Amino acid sequence: MNTSNKINGGTKSQDFFKWQQAMDALSYESMRLKFVSQSGNVTKLYNESTNKEYLLYLKDGVLKLTGDESGYQPLLDDVSFFNALYDKEEYTLKIRSKFHGRDYYSELVLPIRKGE
Repeated sequence: MNTSNKINGGTKSQDFFKWQQAMDALSYESMRLKFVSQSGNVTKLYNESTNKEYLLYLKDGVLKLTGDESGYQPLLDDVSFFNALYDKEEYTLKIRSKFHGRDYYSELVLPIRKGE
């Protein structure tokens, strides 16, 4: 029983680390992402320094960040739920997700793209 608890605790820590890496990728300084819009469960973001738009969404259990090019960056896999809502008063993208059966929540401060 003790070994089972250690394994579950290790898996929980690994999952949290993966979640944190995904959120860090979105808030990484070099990305300098700004909020553009939302349509359904797709969030459009913009990087002013590279002049590129990105889409953040869940498809086939994978949380993806796509760029202007045809490829995408998988942020997390085995995601069963994802929801992101932008609060324009707090300039905050509020993200809820269920990853490996556990609920996660994060708030990322993102400015609004000028002209939007």
